[in-house]
Amino acid sequence: MQFDDAKLDFAYKYPFSNAAKEIISAAGISKISYAYLSSARGHLELAISGKLEYKRTSISSVKVDYLVNYAYCRMLASAYSSISVTSKYAEAEAARSAEALSTSTIEELVSLGSELNMKIAKRFKPESSSELVMYFNDFLRYSPGVKGLELVNQKLSDGAVVLDWNTAVRLVQSASRSKIMEGLPIKASQLPQEVISFAKSYRISMPSTAARAPGAIAGQRDWIEKLLNTPIPDVRHRTVNLILAPYLVTVKGMSPEEASKVINDYIAKCKLINPDTKITERYVEYQCNYAKKKGMKPLSQARAKELLGGIVDLWND
Repeated sequence: MQFDDAKLDFAYKYPFSNAAKEIISAAGISKISYAYLSSARGHLELAISGKLEYKRTSISSVKVDYLVNYAYCRMLASAYSSISVTSKYAEAEAARSAEALSTSTIEELVSLGSELNMKIAKRFKPESSSELVMYFNDFLRYSPGVKGLELVNQKLSDGAVVLDWNTAVRLVQSASRSKIMEGLPIKASQLPQEVISFAKSYRISMPSTAARAPGAIAGQRDWIEKLLNTPIPDVRHRTVNLILAPYLVTVKGMSPEEASKVINDYIAKCKLINPDTKITERYVEYQCNYAKKKGMKPLSQARAKELLGGIVDLWND
C-alpha cells in the first residue's frame, strides 16, 4: 500500500497525529498479530527503560510498521493495568517525537502545535526580524510540571509568551504526552482477548522504584488507577494528600520524585476542566515526602466515595 511520503514521514515522527490515524486505519489491522504483540512488548520495555529513540529512515514499510506498533503498544500498555506503564510509555513516546521535532522546521512545529490545539505563531516585527510566540492561555495549559518553564521566567509581549526554539519544543512535548494519554488506559472490556492473554503470559520489567510495594494486593485499588486518568474539577488538595500521594509512594513503591511527576501531570489535566487551584509543585512534593516518611496509606474505597462521590464515579464501568 502506497502512502504520500510527506504524510507518512509526519505520521512516523508523531504517531498520535491525525495523519498517523489515517495510515493505521488504511493499514487494515483485521486480526491481532502475535508478532506485533511481541514487538510492542519490546517497545514498551525500551520506553520504560528510557531507551526509546527517534531513528531516521527512508523505508516506508518501517514507518508503517512503527505506526501499527504504536496502536499495539496502546492496547498492551492498557492490558498491564498499571499507571506506571502507561505514564512512562506516554512520556517516552512524547520525548521521541520531541527529538524528531527538534531538528525540523518552524512550519512543522506550527502545524503540529495546531493539531494539538496549541496556538504557536511566527510573529513578524517592524525591523524585519521575527519571533515565535504562544498565546498566554495555551502556555499556562501545557507548562505546569515542566521544569524551567515557569511563567515568571518567560518574556511576554502583547498577550503572548515569546518562545525560543527549545522552549517551544518542550511545550509541544508536554502537549504530545497529554494527547498520547487520551483514552488510556483502554478498558479491559474493549481490549481483544489475545492482548489480555499475552499481557498475562509475558510480563514486562519495571524499574524497582516503580514496582508494587510488598503486601500491596492487585485489584483492590483499581479505582485509584481510574482516578489518575479521570481529571476532576474540585477537592484536589485532599485528593492529592489523602489518596494519590499515599497510593503512589506507599502502595506503588514510587520514589517521591516519581510520584510528584505523576501527580503534577494529573493536576495539569485537571486544570483543563477547572484552572482554579492553588496546588503547587512544592505542595505535591511535600505531600509525597510526607507519605514516604509516615508510610501513609490512601483512603479506603468507602471513604473515597464520601469525598469524591458527588464529583466523579470511579466505581462503575
